[in-house]
Amino acid sequence: MGRSSAGETSLLQRRNRANAWLAERREQAQGGGRAADKILYCRTRFFDLTFALDALADTPTRDPHALMHLYADRILAARAMALELVAALPSGESGTTRGENDPRLRIALVGDAALARRLAAEWTGTELQGLSVRSRAGPISFVLLQGTGTLRKDASLHRLVVHQTAHAYLAAHSPGGTWSDSSYGWLEEGIAHVCEQELAGGICEHYCYLGQAQPPRLYFGGRWRPAARQLLEAGRIAPMPVLIGRSAADLDFTQHVGCFALVDWLRTRASPPVTPRAVEERTPLRELWSAAKANRPPAAALHAALGVDAEVADREFLSWIRTTYPQR
Repeated sequence: MGRSSAGETSLLQRRNRANAWLAERREQAQGGGRAADKILYCRTRFFDLTFALDALADTPTRDPHALMHLYADRILAARAMALELVAALPSGESGTTRGENDPRLRIALVGDAALARRLAAEWTGTELQGLSVRSRAGPISFVLLQGTGTLRKDASLHRLVVHQTAHAYLAAHSPGGTWSDSSYGWLEEGIAHVCEQELAGGICEHYCYLGQAQPPRLYFGGRWRPAARQLLEAGRIAPMPVLIGRSAADLDFTQHVGCFALVDWLRTRASPPVTPRAVEERTPLRELWSAAKANRPPAAALHAALGVDAEVADREFLSWIRTTYPQR
């Protein structure tokens, strides 16, 4: 059977749109250190990806095109988990389909420093000072520089991409573009750590300071569930009142572990129902996300989300660590 003229016209229109999109991306990449024809591009339902990583060790594939799609899948998984934790997916969405109001992100994963600096300046208006930078206003974008050392290994880079993707999508669904510098920075950082732990090999090694990723550090070997248990037994775990209200820039390494454990605990809890709605419609993380968007005081928001005061909640939290997390 021959093609219909309408079908051929539609195919030609889609091809022309794809070619125009690719030409625009290549024009944006001009001026970086990497030849424009060596940069790959991917468009998904949720984001546009610019991909130009240097060689990676221990990757499942050596083919650059296949590797780009692998990282696109990893970004999709991180997006879905971060938004599902706070129930921020558009109504009726499952994490794999995009709603009308779901923001589209621009993401660049590159190994060339000159290209990373150029895209960071153009997309975010911010100088790249760490390993990544994301925009704080306008279209949400983030640029990640592969860097050196452990980030030349697939596992470590995978964790960094998951961590930064979680931050970016939480920012994309929040007024003002980020919680990191607010009194809910502890919550955003904890969610990013939980996503990193669950989706990228059970290890956490990435931190942000003023919205920029810092060089990876394997605090307690990156295994933070036993780390939290050991810190608790040593009397060094950060109690809940110390964590609540902190911005991400105010967290030390021990407090990062505490934020991870606190979010890990909160996702097991249900909020007390205050209406005839089903209990599963109200979770502490969802309630806290709503409070963060409304800029309500975090201590009062946590009290409302859990139905108990901070002292009782802290005892429950520390008891949960002792009975749930392994010592080794």
